[in-house]
Amino acid sequence: DGKGCYYISGNTWSSDSNVQSYNHGQGDRWIFKIDSLGNIIWERCFGGSGEDYPGGLRLLSDGNLISFGASSSSDGDVGINYGYLDVWLFIFTPEGEIVQSKVFGNNIHNNVHALVETRDGGFFFTSKGIPGGMIPSAGYHGGYDLWCVKLDRHFNIEGQKLYGGSYADDGLYGMKELDNGYVFLARTNSNDGDVTGFNGTPGQNNTYNIWVVRID
Repeated sequence: DGKGCYYISGNTWSSDSNVQSYNHGQGDRWIFKIDSLGNIIWERCFGGSGEDYPGGLRLLSDGNLISFGASSSSDGDVGINYGYLDVWLFIFTPEGEIVQSKVFGNNIHNNVHALVETRDGGFFFTSKGIPGGMIPSAGYHGGYDLWCVKLDRHFNIEGQKLYGGSYADDGLYGMKELDNGYVFLARTNSNDGDVTGFNGTPGQNNTYNIWVVRID
């Protein structure tokens, strides 16, 4: 964090030893802050009574941090679930207090692997998605598609679209904001719609290519 400290995000089912904060049930997102010698400065379990996965962390321009990952909880720190796993984002202070939180998704498996803070102070992330609920049908080609979402600073959706082909398309780790748009990594099981050049047999189980996408 520029001050010799580190923030680490994991998943815990524990409530003893190093995990002294309240566990909400099943797996919680456990975030802890350590100094340069590895001593715990604070630790906290974030989540609800369902499964809350560890996700990623990013230090923000205002000194706070954002945590992003999947959750099946509908209570505790999470508050709502649209079905199975949803994208759960929250911003917390360097002292571990949540200052902003929101859930995104619908009744299928939604998860977020990569997120960036944008130059206008908002956020951009990708997830797995199909139309329904808060996810529109714009760009949908079939199967699971890649759900791209632009948020403002307060987690309001400013723009969203689905990209992909007839089969399974999903997000991966790796994303960067460009001067005009974004480039990100995904994985795909398709060779139509937005996807070309697939190596192998499209639609075959567990056969994926890495898909590099640049949008304006």
